Amino acid sequence: IGAVAITDREKLLAFTGIGDDHHLPGKPISSTYTLKAIETGEVVYADGNEVPYRCSLHPQCKLGSTLVIPLRGENQRVMGTIKLYEAKNRLFSSINRTLGEGIAQLLSAQILAGQYERQKAMLTQSEIKLLHAQVNPHFLFNALNTIKAVIRRDSEQASQLVQYLSTFFRKNLKRPSEFVTLA
Repeated sequence: IGAVAITDREKLLAFTGIGDDHHLPGKPISSTYTLKAIETGEVVYADGNEVPYRCSLHPQCKLGSTLVIPLRGENQRVMGTIKLYEAKNRLFSSINRTLGEGIAQLLSAQILAGQYERQKAMLTQSEIKLLHAQVNPHFLFNALNTIKAVIRRDSEQASQLVQYLSTFFRKNLKRPSEFVTLA
């Protein structure tokens, strides 16, 4: 394999091998083969003979054939591509094609795992926020009832409790919402 590239749906994320002087990460996708693979969700193969391959970035590019394999995420949505290249005058072997498709399946599985973990973290965060919203009113209600009971017996201690309560809320309202004390 002469070179390997990875894209998302819009730009080149990584490139290594022949042509790395002009296939620069961060640039928008300009290859019709890549755009077709993203659009159709199918493997696109330009062998350089029957299906001509021409680099869209540099007229003297030494790459002569490409295999563009879609990377899939949730609901089989194409998230990007992995692209394998061979130099001009070299045949793209079926072993390399099988290898590329296997790597694409592995990367797609990793994308799905990452999406699952992100959704799991978002669900946990939502549960914490819901718990926080339920705990605060009950805590305040109980604290005020305690202060009310103490006022009858010891106004000085009640004043101190109000001060503690105000300090507690001041600290908790300044704290980022990710951290909630449940005590």
